[in-house]
Amino acid sequence: MDKFSNMIRGAETDPFSSLYLSGLVKFFGKLAIMDSPQQVCETYPAFQNKVFEMALDPDAAMIGVALDTLGLLGTTVEGKQALQKAG
Repeated sequence: MDKFSNMIRGAETDPFSSLYLSGLVKFFGKLAIMDSPQQVCETYPAFQNKVFEMALDPDAAMIGVALDTLGLLGTTVEGKQALQKAG
């Protein structure tokens, strides 16, 4: 899991990150729903930061993935609390 988180962190410098970044964000979003949204967001802050960053990306595909992930997190009370805590 830490390796995946490091891949998200290093996506800024990796020219191939557009090939895997959306899949990693979706993976962490589904993991958060299956496990605990607050725990996943606290344990892997790079995931949460990247989702918000992707929501402002000029690439429409990245915006779609970010909004889907934010919507998925917002389906639970704990997910809403984690998003609210992030600001």
